[in-house]
Parts: sequence; C-alpha cells; structure tokens
Amino acid sequence: GAEIVDFLLSHDQTLPSSITWLSSRAGFLPMDNSAFSNEWFAAPYVDYFYSLSPERRSSLLEQQRLASDGISESLIQNIYARLYQLDIAGSGILHHQLLPCRRMTGLCRNHNQLVATLYNADVNRIEHCEVDVVIFCSGYRTVFPAFMESLRDRMVDKNGALQIRPDYSIAWDGPENLRIYVLNGAERTHGIADPNLSLMSWRSARVLNALAGREVYPSYRATTTTAWKNDDAFHNLLSVADRR
Repeated sequence: GAEIVDFLLSHDQTLPSSITWLSSRAGFLPMDNSAFSNEWFAAPYVDYFYSLSPERRSSLLEQQRLASDGISESLIQNIYARLYQLDIAGSGILHHQLLPCRRMTGLCRNHNQLVATLYNADVNRIEHCEVDVVIFCSGYRTVFPAFMESLRDRMVDKNGALQIRPDYSIAWDGPENLRIYVLNGAERTHGIADPNLSLMSWRSARVLNALAGREVYPSYRATTTTAWKNDDAFHNLLSVADRR
C-alpha cells in the first residue's frame, strides 16, 4: 500500500487532487528490521516455533507481523517528505487524509462517485467516504488448492487447517511412503519466516533430505544470540546464581 501511495505522489503531471489512505493498524508503522527480531528468520527459531502450542504460535505471529509486513523506513520518510513538500507548495494542490484504525467494510455507487463504508476501530463507529477510485492493498489470503480438493478431508484438522510436519510434509491418512510437501504455506506451524526467501535453501534442503531418507545436505549448525529453548540457559543462570 505504501509503495502505491508513493507512486501516486511521485509525478507532478499525474498528481491526484486528493488521496485518502486507510490502514487497519494503529498507524502507518515501519518494518521491524532490528537485529534481535531478525533472529525470528533463523533456522533454530523455526524448530522452536514449531514446538509451541497452536494458540501460542497464533499469538506470536500477530506480535511479529511488522517484522515482515511493515513499511520500510526509507519509504515512510519519502512519503512524509513529499506530503510536506506539497503542503507548503500552496493550498489546493493535494488534499490528503491518512486514516489509521480503519477497515473498509462496504462499497457502493452513488451516481458518478463511489461511497466507501469504513469501520473506525478506535471509536467503534461507521464512517463514509466519497471517492472516485479505490485501490485495494489487502494482500493475499491463503486458500486450499483447488486441484487437491478431493483430498481435503484426509489432511485437515477440525478447524480446516493443514497439519504440517517439521519436514514440511502434510500429515494425512494416505500411505506413509507417499508424501505431499508444502512450501510457502506453513506460516501457521513454522513461523513468520515461512513466506520469505531468507530460509528457502534451508527449507528445500530439509525437504530433499526427507525425500532421500538421509542427510544429503548438512543440517544447520547455526546458533542464535537468543536462547529459544531455555532449558540450558536457565540451568546456566542457576549455576551463576549459585556461584554468587
């Protein structure tokens, strides 16, 4: 969404008369690209995340979302500077509204204009906005592949979700030697790094090793600064405390 807004603002010759930018979040928030957050994109964390309860995994994904889906700092600065430039250039060049905590819930036509129905989460109120053009930047929704529909009942749980093993194979009731592997579809079980390219080679190696039944590609030997599985860390902490 931010990239589209930046594009619309970038060309004086095609500058719109007004822009209304909605976000369902509390603001137009930057991507979290800090060092410790980047450790969520390391192989040891994937295994740790998988070991957690479904409820905890779901909660963590929401907390970590900005590490994947936030706006880059440079893009935020570009948009802010451009709006400031247009504001001081004179009134009437561009009218802009940035509306956080809004979600569009409806759209209808009123003569030559569109009327968007907005839900304001801050005040629990419905609002309306007249516009000429609507650009949706709502992302992608995971759907079950149509070509696998006949197998759906054999591989989903009571909530309709795929049960995916650590090696990215689907837990289903078919023959054990016939496996179906999922890549870029296991965020719910393997964490926020799943749709990203950063661990693609590691994921592919894990699948290939599973297919071969042996370690064709060496497993990771990496460690992270953060102690995800804290048994050893807790033991070491107690040892230090005892020595004191």
